[in-house]
Amino acid sequence: MHRQIVRSVVSVSAIVAAFGIVVSPGIRSANAQTSAVLIKGFQFQPQSLTVPVGATVTWTNQDTVAHTSTSDATDAVQWNSGAIASGHSFSFTFSRAGTYTYHCMIHPFMTASILVQSAGTTAPTVTATAPTSLAVPTSTPVFLSAYPVGAQNGTGPIMGTARSLPQLTWQGYYDSHKDTYLNTDVSTRAMAAAMKINYSPGLAHASMGSTAPMYLIEGRAAANQIAVFGSQPGEADYSPLWHEIIVRWKANAHPVLLTSDNQILALQKSGKVTLQTNHVILNCPIIKVQKG
Repeated sequence: MHRQIVRSVVSVSAIVAAFGIVVSPGIRSANAQTSAVLIKGFQFQPQSLTVPVGATVTWTNQDTVAHTSTSDATDAVQWNSGAIASGHSFSFTFSRAGTYTYHCMIHPFMTASILVQSAGTTAPTVTATAPTSLAVPTSTPVFLSAYPVGAQNGTGPIMGTARSLPQLTWQGYYDSHKDTYLNTDVSTRAMAAAMKINYSPGLAHASMGSTAPMYLIEGRAAANQIAVFGSQPGEADYSPLWHEIIVRWKANAHPVLLTSDNQILALQKSGKVTLQTNHVILNCPIIKVQKG
């Protein structure tokens, strides 16, 4: 099934705690008056922007594929650009102070934030120290437990002491409901760099028949569109490995929200979408099935 992937919201306070960020008040950010964001190389540039209340921020897409600028669901101020085509722009005026995080709904690994300040306030200077081990914070931690320690009772493999870790999670559609999953590895170097996950060349040797499809919408898309999976835990063909299928709406078709692979295949048969199967393998284990 085609699954749409929704990024979990990363809180600013969690990032400060996890990465040892030191905040020094009283110094205005160098880009405090900047109101332009470039979308280039599958990144928002700059990824952190400071503007005064009343400022209008304009996102301009310089990539060859469409992107969105979409506020995270938990923020007080909400906006959604819809698909911004290559060479096009989207603007939004911020009338309320606060820190707002956002993402691209088509490529959820693309994230950034905007700090909107009231008149007379100053932005902090942020200095980051490298963590000894990388742990990506999330507002909804997923706790990963190890296999029970076999040495305690003489049975089972010895996996060591169980520990919990905060882990960034995503959501995607399967049969019109959303499942939660991790995104850890991909078979191409370019996508690994863009997604900031592991480059795993060995995944390229996985046969297409041993993986299920993950549908990713490119170009025009309905609001709140995310990826769609072709399977889930409990299905006979489920595997944490997926092969990428790019879905594109034809010019004469009106995009609707895609929530299942059957829906996508029916739209392909009716001539409303095209499908492009790529030999790109992703390791995205589903960790929570939410029945709709």
